[in-house]
Amino acid sequence: MKWVFQKLGLLQLAAPLLQLPGHKSKINTISQDQQMKPKKEKKTVENENEYENLINEAVDTALTIMASGKWKEEKTQGQDVVQSCIVPVYGKVFRFIGIVNWPLEHFLNEIFYKVEHVPKWNPTVTETKILRRINEQTDIIHIVSAPGAKGLVSGRDFVTLRTWQRRGNSIIHGMVSVTVPEMPEQPPRVRGEQGPSVYILTPVEGCPNKCQMQWLSNANLRGWLPQYLIDQAMSTVMLDYVANLRKYVNSQTQTFRQFH
Repeated sequence: MKWVFQKLGLLQLAAPLLQLPGHKSKINTISQDQQMKPKKEKKTVENENEYENLINEAVDTALTIMASGKWKEEKTQGQDVVQSCIVPVYGKVFRFIGIVNWPLEHFLNEIFYKVEHVPKWNPTVTETKILRRINEQTDIIHIVSAPGAKGLVSGRDFVTLRTWQRRGNSIIHGMVSVTVPEMPEQPPRVRGEQGPSVYILTPVEGCPNKCQMQWLSNANLRGWLPQYLIDQAMSTVMLDYVANLRKYVNSQTQTFRQFH
């Protein structure tokens, strides 16, 4: 199963989700016909002005998923928890809830503005590149995963539209797959698909150097990987990702203390 963990590690990036200001649940508007559809294909945007509408729609969809549905506990580790639920159109999705010892703005800076540094602390990612900046808070990135099973399984890649927004005292970091002419699929590498996904970062009251991290993972790796293996591995993958993130956070905190 180790190589399955390696493939999933790039899917990046406890209390129940609060209803965030400006967000209304739309889960009940999904029809029976929509429930029968497979996972949605990546969106192609012809007009760059459409990117903002596309990512806003993805953020709202991800928040609806987070706030709705019947979540089932998959795995716990200390105070961290990973849950799953079945969502019409997208199938089985997962969410992580836990606390990270990092101020909100530092966290956002690392996972959004320093995304090209991710391979330094996430060993399952070999490359991250910003392909296009839409505006100060929205961009398109390309992510490449490391091969698994001693090279027998090739790496996956994703082309992802991302944004971040403030809603109340939380920061919302949303993402969804898109296609862009500057990064077409590159066979034999398999291009994965990321459905509407989100990080919700909320400061912990009374603890300015801590924030609650809620992370919705909604991805389709495509290729020949059996979905049941992916589902079985996902909880461990998410917990491992957070463990690597915390290790990096601790190293950064120690470096800061040495120079101050």
